[in-house]
Amino acid sequence: MTGALLALAFAAAPSSIASPTPRSAPPIEVLEAGHVDYDVARERGVATGGVVLRRGAVTVRADTATYDARTGEVEARGNVLLTEPGQAVEASAMHAVLDGPYEARDVVAFLKDGPFDLSRCRTMDEARRTGRNHFTFGGAELKGDSRERGFRVDRARVTLCDCGGAPPSWEIRAHSANVVPGDHAWLTLPILYITPRFLFIHTPVPVMVFPVGYLPLGERQSGLLIPELALGGSNGTVISQPLFLALGRSYDATITGAYTFGEDKVVVARGVKGFGGSLELRWAPAEGSRGHARLTLLHSAVDHWPDGAARPPGMNRIAASIMHDQRISDRSYLKVDVGLVDDPYYAADFNSDALLRVIEYRRSVLALTHRRDDVLLEADAAYLLPLNNLDALCSGDACQRAPFGVFGTDLSTFHRLPAASATLLPLRLAGPLRLAGTVGVARYAPLRGPTGDEGANGIGPGERGWNINLNDTGEGDSRWQGRSSAGLGERLATTRALARAELRAPFTLGRALTVEPWVAGTAAAYAFEAAQSPQANARAVAGLALSSDLSRTFGQGAGRLRHEIQPRLEWIAGTSQAGSGLPNYAYDELDVAAALPGAASGQTVPARRTLSATPGRFHQLQLSVRNRLVAPSGPLSDTALELTLGQDLDLEAGSPSESWVRGRVTRPIPFGSFSADVTARFLAFGAKRAEGTGPATAPPPHSRLDAFTSLQASVTVADRRGDNVHASLFAVGNGGSPRLLAGLEPFFDPRPFAADAHASGSAGVAGRISGATLSYDADFNARELATHPCNDPKKSTAPHVYQHRASLVWDSPCKCWKAGVTVKLYECDPKPTFVFVVDLSSLVDRPPTF
Repeated sequence: MTGALLALAFAAAPSSIASPTPRSAPPIEVLEAGHVDYDVARERGVATGGVVLRRGAVTVRADTATYDARTGEVEARGNVLLTEPGQAVEASAMHAVLDGPYEARDVVAFLKDGPFDLSRCRTMDEARRTGRNHFTFGGAELKGDSRERGFRVDRARVTLCDCGGAPPSWEIRAHSANVVPGDHAWLTLPILYITPRFLFIHTPVPVMVFPVGYLPLGERQSGLLIPELALGGSNGTVISQPLFLALGRSYDATITGAYTFGEDKVVVARGVKGFGGSLELRWAPAEGSRGHARLTLLHSAVDHWPDGAARPPGMNRIAASIMHDQRISDRSYLKVDVGLVDDPYYAADFNSDALLRVIEYRRSVLALTHRRDDVLLEADAAYLLPLNNLDALCSGDACQRAPFGVFGTDLSTFHRLPAASATLLPLRLAGPLRLAGTVGVARYAPLRGPTGDEGANGIGPGERGWNINLNDTGEGDSRWQGRSSAGLGERLATTRALARAELRAPFTLGRALTVEPWVAGTAAAYAFEAAQSPQANARAVAGLALSSDLSRTFGQGAGRLRHEIQPRLEWIAGTSQAGSGLPNYAYDELDVAAALPGAASGQTVPARRTLSATPGRFHQLQLSVRNRLVAPSGPLSDTALELTLGQDLDLEAGSPSESWVRGRVTRPIPFGSFSADVTARFLAFGAKRAEGTGPATAPPPHSRLDAFTSLQASVTVADRRGDNVHASLFAVGNGGSPRLLAGLEPFFDPRPFAADAHASGSAGVAGRISGATLSYDADFNARELATHPCNDPKKSTAPHVYQHRASLVWDSPCKCWKAGVTVKLYECDPKPTFVFVVDLSSLVDRPPTF
C-alpha cells in the first residue's frame, strides 16, 4: 500500500518505488495511538487518537486508521502524513488494498534533494522545512492500482519550486494527469501559473494554457526545451527551438531549428538571413570519458558577398566542433579539440562579441599522452585554420578571390601533422645534478604541395598584412620562392627530428646564496620536401642564476609583517649554430630562423611571422630585486605587497635593453578586499631598439603609452560576497617588447621587429541584488587608431569605448527557474544584440563553438 501511494505522490522518484509491495513486506507496527481495538476473529484493527504506524522505513500518522489483515485493506483518515527517507505525503484520507487498488484525497507530496530522515516530523510543515524540496506534487483525488505502473490524478498541480509556505514562482495546474512514475505525465488542459513578485503580486496568475501537455518526470527525458530568442546586432532577430533527445543513460542530443530574420541595414557587403539549425551530441560512456560534437548549418537567403572572398557553396554557412576528453588509464590521456568553419567570414558574422570577431585563427588538435615514471610520451596532430585576412579586397570581374575550400583546406597554411615526442622529466644523476630532455619528430606542411606559396614576401592568405593586390613575385604559382629583398620568401614543407638535453645543478652556499648553473644543447635535422637537400644544425646555451633572500620581521602577533628582499642575477650565453640555417621562416620557437633582410635607413624590417631561436650568438644578463611584505593569514601567510625591479643587459652589444617593474598588492579593506597588479617594460639608461624596429603598417598617432614597450595592469575592488569593480589594460609599443618576442632561451630578442602599437582595456562591475546577478563591462581603445575597424570615416579614431557588454541573470529564490539576458553593443553593428534565456529547472552552459 505505502509503495503504491508513494509512487503516486512522487512522480519524479525512481520507478522502483512504484513496484508492487510483496506479501513478505515487514508487518505494520502501531507506535502510538490513544486507543486500539483489535478483533482477533476478524483480524481487523482500529486505532484512534493520534495514530503513528510504521512499516519498515515508512511512517504513517493519522487521526484514525483501520487495517484488515485478511483482505490487506488499509484506511487512514484525518491529517494523514506518510513519510519515508527523502519523501513526504499529506492527504485528508486514503484507502488502499495491499497489491491492489488505492485512492487518496487532497494530496500534497514533497520529494527532497536527498534521503533526509523525516520520521520525526509530526506535521507537513515540519517535513517541508526539513531539507530542500526538489519536486512538489498535489491533486484533489488520485486513483491507481499497485499492480500497474500508472495512476490518475484529478485537478493535478506540480512544481519544482521550493518557496517555503509562499506560493510557488511557477506551477502547472491541469484538469487531470495520467502519470507513469519516473517516466512521464500526460496532462489534460494544463495551465502555467506564475507568481510575478517583481510586480509586487504574490498570488499565482495564469499565463498560458494548452489543450494537452507532456511532462517528462525522469532524470533524462526527450522533449522540447524552452525557445531561445536573440534580437538586434548584425543578424537581426533569431528564434530557436531546441529539442532534447535522451539516447541512453550516457548519450543525448539536442536538435535545434532556427530562423534568422537578418538586418536590413548592414555595414558590410554581406548578411545572414534564413532557416538554419544545429545538431549537438553529448556523451559520457565511462568515468573519465566525456565529450560533445556540434554541427551548425544556416542556408542564407542573402546573396551579398565580397568579390575578393571565397563564397560558401550554395550560401550554406557551416561550422563544426568536437571536444573529447578521455582518461584511458591512470597514465594515459586522450584530448580532442576541433573547431572548423566552412567560409572565411563565419567567425565575423556569427559572433556578437567584437573580440571574437577578430580572432586570427582556430587551432584544432588531437593529443595522446602516456606518462611513465620519468618519461612523458606524446603523439599529436594540429590543424591551423585562419579566420581573418582572407579577403582579396577587390571587386569586379577581374577580381581574383582568395582561396579557402572545405573547412579551409585550400589554404596553404602550415600544420603540424603529425608529431611524436618523448620527454625526460628532471632526473637526478648525482648530488644536485639533474638531467632533462626531449626527442621528437614532427612534420610541418600544408595539406597540399611542398610550399606555402606565399610569394617572395612570405605573407599569404590568412596571414596578417596579406594583400593580393600588392605585387608579390611568385605568390600562388606552386613553386618555391627563396629569399629576396622583400622578405624571407616561402616556407618549405619539412619533417624535423629534434633532440634537446639540459643539465642543471642547483645548490646553496650556506644560508646566504643559491646557485644554479645549467647548460643545454639542441640539435635538429630537416628533410625538406622540395628544392632543398636535407640539413642539420646544432647550438648550445649555458646559464647561471645567483639569488639570495634577506628578511626581517616587524611587530608581533597577528599584526606582524615580514619584509623580504630577494636580489637575483641571471646570466645566459648562446653559441652560433653549427650547420646550415633554415632557408626561410622558423617552424616554431625551437628553430633558428634565417636573419631578415636589412632595412633601409629609417625603414622597418619586413614582418616576421613566428617566434624563433636567435640566429647567431647572444650574451645577456638580467638583474632584479624582489621586495615582499608578508603578513600572517591563519596557519598560512599572505603576500600583501610585492615589487620587483629589473634590468636586462645585452652583453654582446655592450648596451642596456629593457628596464621593467612588476608589482602586486592585495589588501583587506573595511568592506572587502583590494587587489592590483602591474607589469611595465620600458627603455631607460640610454637603451635603444634595434635599427629597423617599428610599426608594421602606417605609424599610429603619438600616445603617452609610447613610453612603454609593453604594459599590463589590472585592479579589482570586491566586497565579502564577491561584488566587484574591476578594470584592466594591455598595451604594446611600436615594434613590440623584446621580452615578448623572445623564444625559448634568451631573456629578450635583440633583433628588429615590425609590429603596430596597440592599447586596449576593459572596465566593469559585477554584483548581486537579491536573486539577480548583474554585470557590465566596457571595452575601450586606450590610444588613437590609425584607421577605424568599421571603415567608417564618420567614426572617431580617438580613445573611446567601442563595445558595451551587460548581463542580467535572475535565479529564483525558490531554486526552480532562471532567466537571463545578455546585451552587447558594438559600434560597428547597426543595433545592440539581445539574447534571452529561460530555464524552468537550471541554466545549462554550452561550451563556446564557432
